[in-house]
Amino acid sequence: MPTPPPTSAGSGPPQPRTASPTTGALARCDRHRERFAEWLCAHCGKGWCDECGLVTRAVSSKVQLVQCPACRDRCVASPRRERRVQREQKANHDRLSIPWAIGEGAKRPFAGGYEIFVWLGIGFLYAVGSASAMYAGTMSIILRLLPVPFMLRIVRHAARGEKGFPEPGDVTDWMWDLIIPALAFVAGCWLVALPAGLYAALRPGPIADVASDPIFWLLFGVGLFYLPAVIVTTAMTDSVGAALNPGFAVRLLARVRGDYLVLLVGAFVMSAGSGLVARLVPAPISYLWPWLDVYLVLATMSVYGNVLYRRRGQLGIEV
Repeated sequence: MPTPPPTSAGSGPPQPRTASPTTGALARCDRHRERFAEWLCAHCGKGWCDECGLVTRAVSSKVQLVQCPACRDRCVASPRRERRVQREQKANHDRLSIPWAIGEGAKRPFAGGYEIFVWLGIGFLYAVGSASAMYAGTMSIILRLLPVPFMLRIVRHAARGEKGFPEPGDVTDWMWDLIIPALAFVAGCWLVALPAGLYAALRPGPIADVASDPIFWLLFGVGLFYLPAVIVTTAMTDSVGAALNPGFAVRLLARVRGDYLVLLVGAFVMSAGSGLVARLVPAPISYLWPWLDVYLVLATMSVYGNVLYRRRGQLGIEV
């Protein structure tokens, strides 16, 4: 069988030029030679940057096809663009990771002068409330409840992805701006302490022996498990009824899943952290525990908001 003669360089149908990854990484835009190509045509091999009037055609609700301005064939992302997109995706993943949520929350009270002023001011209220506890218990409770609405706003603020602390809002309605959020938080905390409190009140024997009763601590743990749901509910809804609804805790756990463990640790740190530190550190430093207490609360609220922002898709939070 005779061998066909070789074709000359100019004969035969034109072959499409498909850019290889090696040349594609260094390809330049066909119109702007000073720029690297972001897209490469799979047919003619020309490179294009993002400002070359690329035509996009929707293939489905989530997929769009990029077409070459010259031949209208399909374009693919250049290796340079793919590497940049991968770096951005990794950075976004790291930014929304659990370590990010905790680290950013721990730094938020020191984000600027306004945040430090808020921390010191609320700490002063806590210090005055602690000093007045031995003389007027009601005044101590009022001073510690005054910052609660603002602390709940920190959760909402961080859940929308905003930085720092929220600006102090105008209190136009004392009932809805201050009293209702504080009452919702108190009602939720009352529900948290209810199982252990009822057991301590109804069990036989001296009340002092309850600290060595494992059933008491089991019921206390059950209540503590519900505390993150109380904080999230009161922060996002300002509703007393929602704070008393145990079904919200079940829905929250189903949507945030493993992140609920972070919320539980935050609840424990906020509840017992400052008290433990006040007993472990030397006496001169322990006098600063009101400010340490406020820092733990502010940081915990910030972490809560970061976790909600991280799970905003599952929770339906608009940013």
